[in-house]
Amino acid sequence: MAGRPQRHSVIVNNTGARNKYSTPASKSEAHSGSDNSVTMNNSDARKKYSKQTSNTGTSNESEKCGICKKRVGENDNGLQCDSCAIWYHCGCMKINANEYEAINKATNLVRWFCRTCDPKIMQAITKIKELEERLDSLEPKIETEIRDRLEDYMQEEQEKNKRKQNIVIFGLKEPDERNSPTEREELDKNKITELHAGVSEDLKIAPTDIEKVFRLGKKKKKQDKPRPLCVKFNSTTKKNGILSAAKNLKSANNQHKWKSEVFIAPDFTLKQRTLQKTTYDELKRRKAQENYTIIRKDNPLSKGGLLMYIHDKHQSMPCAELNDIFYDESLWCWIEKDETNILVGVIYRRDSAGERNNKTLITLIERATILARGHLVITGDFNLPDIDWKNYTTTANINSLTQTFIDTVLDNYLTQHVTSFTRVRGQDRPSNLDLVITKNTNTVEELTIDHPLGLSDHAVIKFDYPVEFHFVNSTKQPHYNYYKCNYDNIRSLMNRDWETAMLNQNIYEAWHTFKQAYEECINTHVPTTADKGKQKSKTPWLNNTATKAIKKKKCAWSRFQERRTTESYRQYIKARDDQKDYQKRKM
Repeated sequence: MAGRPQRHSVIVNNTGARNKYSTPASKSEAHSGSDNSVTMNNSDARKKYSKQTSNTGTSNESEKCGICKKRVGENDNGLQCDSCAIWYHCGCMKINANEYEAINKATNLVRWFCRTCDPKIMQAITKIKELEERLDSLEPKIETEIRDRLEDYMQEEQEKNKRKQNIVIFGLKEPDERNSPTEREELDKNKITELHAGVSEDLKIAPTDIEKVFRLGKKKKKQDKPRPLCVKFNSTTKKNGILSAAKNLKSANNQHKWKSEVFIAPDFTLKQRTLQKTTYDELKRRKAQENYTIIRKDNPLSKGGLLMYIHDKHQSMPCAELNDIFYDESLWCWIEKDETNILVGVIYRRDSAGERNNKTLITLIERATILARGHLVITGDFNLPDIDWKNYTTTANINSLTQTFIDTVLDNYLTQHVTSFTRVRGQDRPSNLDLVITKNTNTVEELTIDHPLGLSDHAVIKFDYPVEFHFVNSTKQPHYNYYKCNYDNIRSLMNRDWETAMLNQNIYEAWHTFKQAYEECINTHVPTTADKGKQKSKTPWLNNTATKAIKKKKCAWSRFQERRTTESYRQYIKARDDQKDYQKRKM
């Protein structure tokens, strides 16, 4: 070990550190600098270490030689390992006086390691070199990848900027080709103006609002289907207004039936269209696998929307009376229950919503209460953190939206069931934004606030709404329950006179006679039971490891709810990310 002075250093001077450590008087001399022996940073560390351990009474144990287990005395040549901090006699390490003196005179940048730590340090150095080489090889690839992605991102943003004032209209009849291009363009503009006439009171489109119109794709021979029409407006305000009012085209009367056959969409880029198709295909695949009906409502302005999953065993139908109200981010449907129906609604209210939007929300809830004579369930993110739902009070003034919302709930005899906070983000004050409102007080059971899904900061709300549904599950297959059959009546089949029954019959006719009698006996005296049988797992990634990760995440969430400290929140975030990473690797 002493033969490698290029990476070793001494921890303590042989005589200087020991003489300064021996008595309290010598300690004070060390601070005054009266000793002229070799002084090094590591020697100072040794002196400090010796003083600290002497106060605790464990210095003798700490100064035992790692080989002979004897104490490294004051006059002994000793070295301390920079890694494990264990002392060694130079003799035990087979380091002679010259080597010890050479190590003692080395600079403080050199480190000395014992025989136990030296292989580990060498392995670490080798690993570091390998990582450095790997990093050197990855740096050019990373730079290239970042540059390519940045270029793609900039191109995508440029494409979005070009199309931000555009819409695409599908199903709009093309003008006669005998007209000139200029005439066809004017006819398309007039058709767009006529299309939106009367759709919305606040929306008025004039030909001067349209900057440019053109058909997408090349006209093919014998093509009856009209090509999509791309329209560029002078401002995004007109474009957004048209997209918001586009849903009203479906309710056009018979006089303007052609309007109901027109579909309007934003002018997406190729990347956006590809992503949209992929997402739609994935939804179709999951729907086919899980036997769920999907009811969705997209908001092209916010690039978000609302979504309902309803199991096929429940008969459901969208509620047109409420979905047609000019409140974009709400979705309503009926679920049949015996002779009555359950009205289920999902609402998202933006924190920056204007006064008109808030008034429409109040009107929407009041109309839903009137429609739902029996059962009503309203859920969603209302962004009303100032309401104390335990006491139905607010600190806002009497004319505020929060007070109006409370009055609406109470005046319509509704009940809001969520009283704990449902959103947590960093150091922000936790708040209750997500609500569950019903018409009956005792219809919600087992309401729990679970940990957020994925990287969301909104908690998951689970609750039971106890109603009795009558449905037939097509996945259940009936089978005979022989444990409950009537064996006495079955034995009567053995006493039948088969010779007389099968007289003058060939073998096929005799078999048919016996089979018919046997099936009749079984169907009469053996009851049937429906059973699902063994089902294929829909979550193959949900193994023991994933279950433990989910359990750990739930425990961390519970601790955070109890303690509300920064450390408990950090532990929850770590558990959440670990569970999410494992799920991504397995899916």
